[in-house]
Amino acid sequence: GQVSVADLLAGLGIGFVQTLKNNAIELSTEQIAQLDSKDMSFAVWQQLLQRLDFYLQQEDVAGLVITHGTDTLEETAYFLHRTIKATKPIVLTCAMKPASALNPDGPQNLRDAILLAQQTDFKSVVVAFDRSEERRVGKE
Repeated sequence: GQVSVADLLAGLGIGFVQTLKNNAIELSTEQIAQLDSKDMSFAVWQQLLQRLDFYLQQEDVAGLVITHGTDTLEETAYFLHRTIKATKPIVLTCAMKPASALNPDGPQNLRDAILLAQQTDFKSVVVAFDRSEERRVGKE
């Protein structure tokens, strides 16, 4: 809960953002909460659910991406899966490494989540992040 959504998007790289613009894809953001995910509450889930419902009704929205901490990512995904009728892709993503790490994984996970949210062949809640770095480090 330390980095704002605007700062996360700034970390995507100008080339990625320009590619989206070249493909007529516009990113809009809303900061619903900024907290450590271990402090997630039912009240925040309700607020998230309300905003997702609003955006799912917007014709110009192709998909939704939620940045989330790892502590309660699965619980949030399960809650959303059980409580919202996803009519568009809803993608939750996170980072296994802190933003201050030498090679943070958050920017790539966010890029992947944005690309996945553009897919029109699924209408559900999914989680997207790459754990391959974590596995390599654990085996050494």
